[in-house]
Amino acid sequence: EKKNDAHATQQQHQNDGQRQAPHSFLYGTGREAYRQAIQQRLLPALRAFNPDLILISLGLDASGGDVGNARHYRNGKEAQGIDLTPDDYAWSTRKIMEVADICCQGRVVSILEGGYGSTPQNSAELDFPEEDEQSATSSKLDKSNISECALRHLQALIDPHNMERRFH
Repeated sequence: EKKNDAHATQQQHQNDGQRQAPHSFLYGTGREAYRQAIQQRLLPALRAFNPDLILISLGLDASGGDVGNARHYRNGKEAQGIDLTPDDYAWSTRKIMEVADICCQGRVVSILEGGYGSTPQNSAELDFPEEDEQSATSSKLDKSNISECALRHLQALIDPHNMERRFH
């Protein structure tokens, strides 16, 4: 039996050269898995820890279409990553703020990081002189989505109960 188990494990690892998902992907991938992990893992852990202050390091490169939000496979294929939307950033911030209100009188520090922008739809926009290729590529990235994600995060920090929207 052990011989068969070892053979099955070896077969699994050799399965068309595909990478095996790490343990952290038990919830799956994408937006729903992100929300599920926040709800089932992060929030209970925060409540159990009962912090005096919560620090958020907000990676905007997880937003949909961001060039930093792609998984690269050995065979050269690329798949989108977690693809968070502005609503996902606002939702997760509100959830963390709910815990902060209970544990630490709402004390939260947020640091925005990551996020590069999306590749323009028109590839002709990427024609640039060779001498300054990196800065030209960076300046051509569309940053509107990460700007919206950051804005929604900040709105949720300022108004976690969405009171302003309730009165309009």
